Amino acid sequence: SIEKKFLVSCYFDGDSYGQEWGHHYLDTQTKQIQSEKIKQSILSAHRKNKIDLLLMQTWGFKICKTILKEIKEETGCIVVNIGMDDKHSFIGKLYLSKNGTLGLINEIDYHLSASLEAVEWFRKSGLPCTYFPEASFTKIFFPIKNHQKKYQVGLIGGAYGIRTKIHDKLCESGISVTAYGFGWPQGRLDNDKVNEFYNSCEIVLGIAGIGHCLNFCSLKLRDFDVPLSGAFYLTSSCNDLLSEYVVGKEIETYNSINELVEKAHYYLENNIERESIAQRGYRRALNSHTYKIRIENLIQKLVSGNL
Repeated sequence: SIEKKFLVSCYFDGDSYGQEWGHHYLDTQTKQIQSEKIKQSILSAHRKNKIDLLLMQTWGFKICKTILKEIKEETGCIVVNIGMDDKHSFIGKLYLSKNGTLGLINEIDYHLSASLEAVEWFRKSGLPCTYFPEASFTKIFFPIKNHQKKYQVGLIGGAYGIRTKIHDKLCESGISVTAYGFGWPQGRLDNDKVNEFYNSCEIVLGIAGIGHCLNFCSLKLRDFDVPLSGAFYLTSSCNDLLSEYVVGKEIETYNSINELVEKAHYYLENNIERESIAQRGYRRALNSHTYKIRIENLIQKLVSGNL
């Protein structure tokens, strides 16, 4: 979506830095080495084509703020950070502010947060911040016409925290649950098969809770991927979802495991109502929640100075 508007260079190395870089959050020596690698990659690209904006999704334990400062000084670029799961990464692990996003605020020009509550935290800390929820992409997630519904309830996500309890309660009630991810017997599902899986489910289950609870929650990518696939989405209640969908009309939510079991049985027995909600959810996701739309809105705010 960004490449449709700008010349883009991407810096990622799964073995040293990026989403799969699994170094310990107190390993400052490795962080310094990898931060230097990132800097050299960026400066090399900058010499070929001037960099105007550096867009990251990172935290204090992933990159050195001194390196960020040097990048800004040598390129003159604006640094924009995307925050996901900001509620528990604002301060950081072991409650050390240098490990969270808070540890980088002096070198970040703008922060994009997927949490309405966290937006105010950053603003009070002196960092310009705007609400930027996750979204999806129509070339990856889309309805498959006349696709067979093979599964009653489907779940993609690691088996940890309250998720295993939710899975077991649904199964105990007589509902068949097919789960993929780390910790489940079937393991992970290849990324290119996720859309087909969603289209194969009568209900796709969402769990907004962070860690081991339902009431400490945040938006998830599946909140946008599932409706854009055309599937019926049933997820735990999250205040931020209320600004993205009409609950009961475009998606459905639950506040407890007992309510989830009850609603799962209800929607499995009421196909027409379930499919009507799924169709309305798809239209909302298509018209409001793609990254094409998110990026266009972001550009408008950057150009107008209203970020």
